[in-house]
Amino acid sequence: MRVFLQKLPWQSWAVGEGLSKVVGGALQKAVGRITSSPELGFLAFLVSGTVQMIVGVLGFLKVRSTNRTISLFPSKAPVLKAISFGFFATFMTVLGIYTFQIGADLGVRTLIVASSIIPGALFDRIFFGGALGIRHGVGIAIFLFAVWAMLNFPMNVELEMWVWLTFLIAVAGAINETLTKAVSGTLNIFVNGFWVGSSIMFFCIGGLLVMGATGDIALSPATLFWIIAVIIGLNATIQIAFKFLAYKTGKESATIQLKKLIMNSVYLIGVSIVGFLIFSEEWFDGKWVGILLFPLAFILIDNQTWSVTRRLLNLFRNR
Repeated sequence: MRVFLQKLPWQSWAVGEGLSKVVGGALQKAVGRITSSPELGFLAFLVSGTVQMIVGVLGFLKVRSTNRTISLFPSKAPVLKAISFGFFATFMTVLGIYTFQIGADLGVRTLIVASSIIPGALFDRIFFGGALGIRHGVGIAIFLFAVWAMLNFPMNVELEMWVWLTFLIAVAGAINETLTKAVSGTLNIFVNGFWVGSSIMFFCIGGLLVMGATGDIALSPATLFWIIAVIIGLNATIQIAFKFLAYKTGKESATIQLKKLIMNSVYLIGVSIVGFLIFSEEWFDGKWVGILLFPLAFILIDNQTWSVTRRLLNLFRNR
């Protein structure tokens, strides 16, 4: 089984990450439906972080039995990056649950979260000297039009609060994507899971101490809340593993640059369908427009995706 998994191409892991994000989005929506206060978002993710930490420890002990060189306390830099990932993951998840509590649309929210490619391009320009020109401006304009369409073409800027909060989640997502790529070749998956889970626990406990846990669980039995929280933790562990494996198995391939495009496209299409079928969210023409425009905008904005797309098109023309 292990040999079979190791032979899977990176595209399989990218699709797997996208599907795990679909599951994660649906679970967050479910928690938002059955809870009434943001404090319970911290409580739900505390359970999830605990699950991630336990899975990390168990996986580490299993690997350690055959590889004595692996350590739960490696060099400081990758551990700090994993802890930073936990902080932003906590911010994104708790705020994400809150957006669902105040009425966020699953598909629309997901497209806005995908706008993390815009600050990602800016980060690339500021910190790494990446290109940022007319092509990027056109891509950003197309992306913003796609968001406008997914919001059903509103004619004023008085958008609902969950829309603005979701843009904050997008910025945190751009930071976490960078952190994951930075540690994917330096930390074992289970060691990373331990540190991410531990930091999530720490930050969630801190959030509960600051805000208190006074909210009510709206559905009976309340055990549904705890079941979903545990599943969120298991799913987050799987999601991070897929992300790691996509980068590790595709590091020698130029087309790994398409990983984010594949993952985000699967994510957007999947949650839009789940939102419509399971949560009875409204479906209108603007959602088709947003889904169809997203890949084009992404290709134009993301430098690596643009580069490999041009390369593939040239190969196709020269056949």
